[in-house]
Amino acid sequence: MRWFFAAVLLLPACFDKPDCISQADNTLRIAFKKADSNLPDTVIFFHIEASGADSIFYKQQPVDQRDTLKGTPAVVTVNPFADSTEFIFRLLSEEKILKVRYLRTFRFINEECFSEVRISNLQVYFTDFDSVRIANASLTKSGSVHIEIYR
Repeated sequence: MRWFFAAVLLLPACFDKPDCISQADNTLRIAFKKADSNLPDTVIFFHIEASGADSIFYKQQPVDQRDTLKGTPAVVTVNPFADSTEFIFRLLSEEKILKVRYLRTFRFINEECFSEVRISNLQVYFTDFDSVRIANASLTKSGSVHIEIYR
């Protein structure tokens, strides 16, 4: 408890140099790859949605319109207010689920910038895709792929 009060007393020193640049992000990049060659795969789907939220990614109008990722990662967002997010991929002939969990760390930046939520320790705790690999377990603004799905 004494450590907490000491840290609070030192916080005003950070206010002298306001730095609102944050690398924290809740954007999850998912790359689809061919299992036999490890090359980027083309994925045709209707949409990707986050269960329990009103977030639908890549939704087309009309609803039955298909979309295509031609070797580029799918970009979705995890829920920064929960420790896990479930994604439903509505593909041409099937529906696939990817459930991820993660560690959220809250960091106070300063009075002008407030705080941020850092997402780390990304894990897949359920999926019905054939093969999944964590490529980067921390979500940052680096633009790197976090999950690779092999088909």
